[in-house]
Amino acid sequence: MIEVLLAMAIFAIGILGLANMQLHSTNGNTHARKASEASEFGQGEIEVMMGTSYSDLVDGTTVTITNGYTIIRVVSDALDSDGDVIDGLKEITVTVDDPQGNERASLRITKPENM
Repeated sequence: MIEVLLAMAIFAIGILGLANMQLHSTNGNTHARKASEASEFGQGEIEVMMGTSYSDLVDGTTVTITNGYTIIRVVSDALDSDGDVIDGLKEITVTVDDPQGNERASLRITKPENM
């Protein structure tokens, strides 16, 4: 009888460990899904910006997508290593926040005037 109780106790401890592992796995999958979605939204915004004419690039646009993600776009003059403005080149930074306000993706590109 004691052997059965001991086996059940060991089994219960093992099951609790599996339940904890499942919880962490689910949380990790949720985090990865949010990061993937944010990256996809950011890449889409970068594609839109690459298709926008150089003279029409607008700074500070914030877009909220239907499922709660927020895209923040910053357009600035590109700078060289000395901090001087590079003529004919803009830097575009796209940041994507999840519905809880956590930054999930940040993408940066440079766009030349002739593109």
